[in-house]
Amino acid sequence: MRRLVIGPPAAGKTTYVAGHRQSHEPVIDFDALAVALGSDDDHDHHRSITNVAKAAWDAAMEFVTGRPEDRIAWAIWATPPRFALLEWDVEVHVVDPGFDVVVARCRESRPDRALRAVDRWYAERDDLVAAARSRGILVEAPPQVVNGRKVHVPGDVSW
Repeated sequence: MRRLVIGPPAAGKTTYVAGHRQSHEPVIDFDALAVALGSDDDHDHHRSITNVAKAAWDAAMEFVTGRPEDRIAWAIWATPPRFALLEWDVEVHVVDPGFDVVVARCRESRPDRALRAVDRWYAERDDLVAAARSRGILVEAPPQVVNGRKVHVPGDVSW
């Protein structure tokens, strides 16, 4: 089974995958690829490293989304294009702890451009979720509620 994990920057997508994957299941994670290729930062990569990491990521995604159907992998992609959700044979997991949580995390540990990506994610979120839901490939989990308010529990999928 191929699983696509989507969500805003700093949502906990990598943590979610680490807590759900089996040890034999590969993970396609752009930031991890960039670090493996020499980036000194987990989320802010030099253009020369970004270019090579993008080529590696594209090749890995092409491999796992092509045939045969039994390829197993987890892919982390904050905001995939809609066609990926409409055409690929994947299971979609949404990790979204909420706008306030990801903004606070981005301000603490991400480059400034991450805040623009957060805005983009929330602008496109409903369409992405609807596309996955329309194909029956969306993995949903109920949000955690404490004292009547939705809260984020690290590693949980939440709306």
